[in-house]
Amino acid sequence: MVKENVSCKSGCSACCHTQVSITSDEASLLVKQIVSGAEVDLRRLRLLADTGNNAEEFYKLSYEDRACPFLGAGDTCTVYENRPSVCRTNHVVSEPVLCETRDGQEQAVRLLNTHRADMIMMAFFKNSKENGALPKMLWKALKRLEKTNSNAVVNKL
Repeated sequence: MVKENVSCKSGCSACCHTQVSITSDEASLLVKQIVSGAEVDLRRLRLLADTGNNAEEFYKLSYEDRACPFLGAGDTCTVYENRPSVCRTNHVVSEPVLCETRDGQEQAVRLLNTHRADMIMMAFFKNSKENGALPKMLWKALKRLEKTNSNAVVNKL
């Protein structure tokens, strides 16, 4: 019954143009996915990483440039099975159009109320050694790998 009320569907990528946070552990997992061949837009990742954790700078970028670096063809997630926890736990029950940030502004959306998931997420982030915006954290993890590895993906950095 809950699934019927969730607006999030395959191909809907409105929230994939917002700034999301991940932990250093999630960044390491995503780097492993990249090394294993997951599709990632390195140009966009670098552009987004330059905004750091600054939401104001992030939303100055064009809507297209703000797309998650893992947003692939057909607006699908190239790391869906290993997507960050925030992408797993936020389920919109309001109209999907409210998730869009084309104008650089986040709208008020109704999320499925998940107290347990929220508490787990809070503990996860609180106990993480570091967390921050996905592009910043991912770029940092890739640069660490670059220092210790000669992987072809890392060499493109």
